[in-house]
Amino acid sequence: MVSIKQLFLASLPTLSIASDAKQNSDSPEGSELIANFPQGGSNQIHGYVKFTGLQNGSVQVDAKFENLPKEGGPFQYHIHEAPVPSNGSCLATLAHFNPNHGNKTDCPSQHNNAGCELGDLSGKHGYIPVSQDGSFETSYVDEWLSINPQNDYYFGNGDRSLTLHYANTSRIACANFESKQVGGSNGTNGSSSSVPPVSTADSLGNSVGMSGVAIIAGIAAYLI
Repeated sequence: MVSIKQLFLASLPTLSIASDAKQNSDSPEGSELIANFPQGGSNQIHGYVKFTGLQNGSVQVDAKFENLPKEGGPFQYHIHEAPVPSNGSCLATLAHFNPNHGNKTDCPSQHNNAGCELGDLSGKHGYIPVSQDGSFETSYVDEWLSINPQNDYYFGNGDRSLTLHYANTSRIACANFESKQVGGSNGTNGSSSSVPPVSTADSLGNSVGMSGVAIIAGIAAYLI
């Protein structure tokens, strides 16, 4: 019989050597991934984060939000490694998408975006400031992302999501990706897919803080 201790230890992430993310230029022109808000967490925030393949194979990111909180910023947003479930829990999106095992500490201070977690969009390209009207809009090119399904860095397979955080890292809102692929190097025929929509009635994920980390650490110490 598998003990509780064995199950807990097996669930802990394995240690990996951090490495710089590789630059990518294989995203089919016109292909898109988009996370539309609201889905999970707060249903007050509206907007999207869209990823589009450019002619040179890189990825343009367009983000737009409305009705952001008037306090608690600057806000962060990241690609997370798990989708938003049907109950809308932003806790269930787990950690940042980090296939390159990038540095999880303060990304802006590194002055090396390639060394950041691949999914740390705001760390690489700027946080969302608090504004009086609660709106924010930005566009940029991310040289390390790929929306080619054949690439290891692809995040549109239904297993990822986009999560918005307060400055203290607690989670405000989250959304699954919808995809539109076009014919090209990835061999697709223009089909689109999405994860089923989620309910926002019970987000269960709006207040992740150090207390939760402390509880987990305490359980780990007890089991070990």
